[in-house]
Amino acid sequence: MQSLSQSVISFFIIYVLVCYQSTAQEFVRSDRKSSVLFETDRYKKLSTNSLAVFTVRDVFECCWKCLEYHGCWSFNFAIGKLKADLFDCELFSTTKYRLPLKISNVHNHYTIKNACKSNPCANGNVCSSLDEIQYKCKCISSDIGSECKFQNEICLSGKSGQFGIFETSISGKVKFFRLVHISGGIGAWAGSGVSHWGTRNNEIEITITNDDDKMLTPPKSYVREYRFYNLPGVLANDPELILPGFEPPLEVVAGQKFKVWNIEDFFNSKEEDNHGRLCVHAYVHFE
Repeated sequence: MQSLSQSVISFFIIYVLVCYQSTAQEFVRSDRKSSVLFETDRYKKLSTNSLAVFTVRDVFECCWKCLEYHGCWSFNFAIGKLKADLFDCELFSTTKYRLPLKISNVHNHYTIKNACKSNPCANGNVCSSLDEIQYKCKCISSDIGSECKFQNEICLSGKSGQFGIFETSISGKVKFFRLVHISGGIGAWAGSGVSHWGTRNNEIEITITNDDDKMLTPPKSYVREYRFYNLPGVLANDPELILPGFEPPLEVVAGQKFKVWNIEDFFNSKEEDNHGRLCVHAYVHFE
């Protein structure tokens, strides 16, 4: 008798953990709970290709079907009975966070509580929920943090050794550096306007060195008159600048520092009349 009581108590605990009060009381006993792991949208459904369709006795059984079925993240539960107290249970590999729900008079939709609900991945990057709490962001660069937030915001000027400095947060093999314009610019002579990366003739005047001031990109052979270089298709006011890449890739360690310079400032050549201040996000792209 004691063993039977313990079994009943154990079942009840599991039941409460998995299910909360159903939104369709007319066909689920009032003491049953639909999943605390699920969010409920009454009278709505997901309309897309399903993983599987089952005939079940109640929403509790449909909850379990989804939890047990590999790749299931949500389900439609048909609140209209088929026959003999049976209901349709339709499982999906996607959620309402990727596809909008539609109004339905005969369905409720259930979604596994999703760590991506708060949109933790910055700058429009894709969030993949691992479970109710954990998530992973697919960032456009390997080196901008677990939530794709900009970590390397730097500013530089065109003279007097006023470079910007950033560092890598992980070790690895770097394919190339990328700079994205935030604000400002540098002018190449007195009275000239400023631009993001170079002169009005689309001559690029940006270089990146290591912390010991060894020029890394572009190669020195690109640079003319210690002042500028050209990159095919690149304009001085483009919103971003991808510098020439590394072949073989450049091996770096976490915490390694790099400097972003105006080339005239780096070579200390004809920098006197440079003016302005440029601020950028620096990205490190790995293999």
